[in-house]
Amino acid sequence: MAVDAREARSLRSFGRMLAEARKAAPSRPTQKDVGIALGRPRDLVSLFERGGQRPDLDQLTIMLDLFRVDPEKRAGIMALFHAAREADDLWWMAYRDLPRPLVKLIEYEDVAEKIRMYASGSIPGLLQISDYINAIFEFGVQEYGRSHMEIMAQVRLRRGEVLVRDERPPIVDAVIAEGVLREHTGGRETMARQLRHLAEMAQRSTISIRIIPKEAEVAAGSIPNFTIFDFQRDPSVRSSDSWDGISFAEDPKVVRSSRRLCDYLAGYALSAPRSADLIASVLKGMENV
Repeated sequence: MAVDAREARSLRSFGRMLAEARKAAPSRPTQKDVGIALGRPRDLVSLFERGGQRPDLDQLTIMLDLFRVDPEKRAGIMALFHAAREADDLWWMAYRDLPRPLVKLIEYEDVAEKIRMYASGSIPGLLQISDYINAIFEFGVQEYGRSHMEIMAQVRLRRGEVLVRDERPPIVDAVIAEGVLREHTGGRETMARQLRHLAEMAQRSTISIRIIPKEAEVAAGSIPNFTIFDFQRDPSVRSSDSWDGISFAEDPKVVRSSRRLCDYLAGYALSAPRSADLIASVLKGMENV
């Protein structure tokens, strides 16, 4: 049975399938009932269904037996389970002790079909180059140590590879405040290289980069960076990235509000071609000084 690679890697998708199978079971077992059958706490069953952890094969077999899942659906769930185990050998697994919110963010980036980004404080993380990342993490070196921040920088750089992968890269719609382009993060040379990278990425068919000009009558700089992830089947998620960490919102009302905010801000942005011209103009100014 063919399995979608993105869905195989999505713990949320797998958890949703388990929850749906439990609720559709003739005996209508509760999470507590499933926990009793597994000999484990109800909280573990809740964790499975929320996509926080994947059950092992024995646990999955017990659950599917309890739910009396029909053969066709059972085959689909088992195919997804085995495909997910094969997909577990992913690049970020090589980095031990990554903060769980960061791992969650990477997983969302990996399986998303569309990524909408708004940036007013810095270039979006997925579009950053190595020297720019190092400049942003400079204080972190003092606070957490060089070795830790070097790992964080490596991980951030690897995250950007999702945008240029050969197999189904996500559709990206990035809206960036002009002020971000004009900062000298890391110095003029670093910023010039970052702008060249931004211009190159904007030429890809799957990536749209639009700039809100400084003369736009909107408080673009007052709204922190945020991202909206859209998936094939799972509900959309909004993430916010700050110095204190990464936060997520899965409440549909919050996500819809964030989407409206993104649309509102995008309404002040230049078209993609005019944005490319603006990036080129800012870059030229930096190179000529």
